[in-house]
Amino acid sequence: MTTDGSGKGKGKICKPPPPKAKGAQKGHNSLEYGKEPTATPQDVTPLPKPQPEEALKLLARLQHGDGSWEPSEELALGLGLHVFALEIPRKPAQDVPAWSVVVSTTLACQALQRCISIIGSAKTDASAGRSEALAVAAEHSVLGSKVLDVAGEWLEAAWDKAKQHVRARQRHELDLKVKSILEELLPLPSWKEQLKAKMAIHKTCEVCGSEYTAAVGKCTRCFPPERPTVDVEQDNRKWRSLSPAPLHVDWQQCEGALHVEGGSGGVTLLHVGEGVLVLKKQRMTAAAEFLAIQVAKAIGIRVADMRLISWAEAEFQEINAAIRKTSSFEKNPLLGIWRSTEFLGILEYIPGCTVQGPEFQHRLQDMEPDSLQKFWFEVGEIVAYD
Repeated sequence: MTTDGSGKGKGKICKPPPPKAKGAQKGHNSLEYGKEPTATPQDVTPLPKPQPEEALKLLARLQHGDGSWEPSEELALGLGLHVFALEIPRKPAQDVPAWSVVVSTTLACQALQRCISIIGSAKTDASAGRSEALAVAAEHSVLGSKVLDVAGEWLEAAWDKAKQHVRARQRHELDLKVKSILEELLPLPSWKEQLKAKMAIHKTCEVCGSEYTAAVGKCTRCFPPERPTVDVEQDNRKWRSLSPAPLHVDWQQCEGALHVEGGSGGVTLLHVGEGVLVLKKQRMTAAAEFLAIQVAKAIGIRVADMRLISWAEAEFQEINAAIRKTSSFEKNPLLGIWRSTEFLGILEYIPGCTVQGPEFQHRLQDMEPDSLQKFWFEVGEIVAYD
């Protein structure tokens, strides 16, 4: 019923609003951004989802020599999108030069990274699988092995031309929007489900007759796992010998990176200049963790110092660029790319060993009684505070 502004109905029945175009509704392959795409067909059916192997080759082939991707029907259809999906309006559009190319390059770059991850995860050795997928992309791209590097550099240069007051917010929103679409088109496999499926497959060794699961890949009795050629303990001692670096550094001096597994995804150590810094993903508890560290420092509890940076800050991109130039990145092409991280914690590096294992027990035995008492007192403070 309509009203005359006083809240009283006049008894007239209003016609329901016309339905939105199906392509602009949730669940369809549309990249609407703030408002519905113009010239959207009224009846749009979802397109088939792309195959990672074919999409990888197509994306590499369509990349330009400067690292960018032009919006085109071939690009859209290759990713299972209708062509109008690349028309993400921007208001005002003049704030970001070459906006349509920025959109298509962001989409293609993220899609390429997802294809590499999906293809690699299907292999027994995921790291080797990612390297093989990257090599395939290099064969089809005019940029060769720099297919991802130059794309990232082009995006950096394009966003640098945008106005300061829109750059951070606009880039973050666009990246999240593209990510949400690609999660439907190119979903990353769940490693837990993959492992569960492989554990359910039992095989019998043709040589010794022993049973093993597909998660192992081959009989460990007849084919014991090869020991790594790198002396892990020596490598760890090398990192421990380095001193902590200040929290504000010149990222261009980054010489190496090492990912250390642990709770909440572990951490990444960066060798910058003469010292080491620690990078850690900060999720929903970013503000709480930062506040906890400040309170601990105020009441005299020794904890590692930390500062936070946002994904939208230029420094975040500087860190990724610095890691890409290290030899560590050549061994793991996806090291240092935190697409799903809104905040990144830069923590103070504390040399030493973990509070577990034989090495820790030996250190305890070598401590003087006074030092041992002080150590456990400080551990108790941290445990009680936590």
